[in-house]
Amino acid sequence: MYATFRLRLLDALPIARKTVLAEMDELVFVLDETGAVVTANNAATERFGDERELSGTHITSVLGNDAATVLGSGDQNVDIATEIDSTPRHFTVSQTKLTDDYDMVVGQLLVCRDVTERVHRERELEELTTRLKLSLSETDTGVWEWNPDTDTIVWDEASERLFGYEPGEFPGTVD
Repeated sequence: MYATFRLRLLDALPIARKTVLAEMDELVFVLDETGAVVTANNAATERFGDERELSGTHITSVLGNDAATVLGSGDQNVDIATEIDSTPRHFTVSQTKLTDDYDMVVGQLLVCRDVTERVHRERELEELTTRLKLSLSETDTGVWEWNPDTDTIVWDEASERLFGYEPGEFPGTVD
């Protein structure tokens, strides 16, 4: 006991928790049982305004109407889209119910990870894949892949057709 108090070992825990929340890149909102913001971390207040401005504001006013799907859903991760400063943004929202000692729900904790860049990259990749597939099919071009470690070759259906094989008939070897 003496060492715990003398060395102030319990003082580090609240400071560590506060520092973790303050330094997180993710937006963190603590909501009451109605969905109103009670508090938010630095990342959230930097993006949406002062904590005093956010306090008491319903989360749908902050994150948009898609945030309503998160409230009470019980889902751990929900993807939502919203606009911030007239710019479309995408978030993956993790929800945790906050309960008191009697297991009564007193609020929710939302952790929002901005995945806008990932969503844009995925869309670009889908568009490029669609263009490539269209180009290959329209030009009757075959695609093949050779693995030098196993010395196996994989052909697509167009390559098989161009070399006189039925689909799935190519043996997959150099020979």
